Amino acid sequence: MLVPRTEIERTIATIWQEVLKVETIGINDPFFELGGHSLSMVRVHSKVREAFSSDISLVEMFQYPTISELSTYFERQKSKQPVVEPSESRNERLTAGKKRLQQRRQKNKKS
Repeated sequence: MLVPRTEIERTIATIWQEVLKVETIGINDPFFELGGHSLSMVRVHSKVREAFSSDISLVEMFQYPTISELSTYFERQKSKQPVVEPSESRNERLTAGKKRLQQRRQKNKKS
């Protein structure tokens, strides 16, 4: 298990620990495998937006399901680098509902 190393990783980990009521979290532990669900993601989303003064969407939160991936998203936002779209392997882990959300988001981007 890799422990949070950066300030961003530590902040995200603290939020997840609070919402999921778990004591230890590795930066590569998937949110939903830690007991997270859609309602807990909404709570995390709200806290993350506040902590980072961010306009990250709920759909984006689902696309970056580990502390490492979410931290990379915020690092790139901070440095204005383009955010890399989620990898195909990550997409394969999405449930049918999450896939529909992602497809809608991609469709809306094209419009």
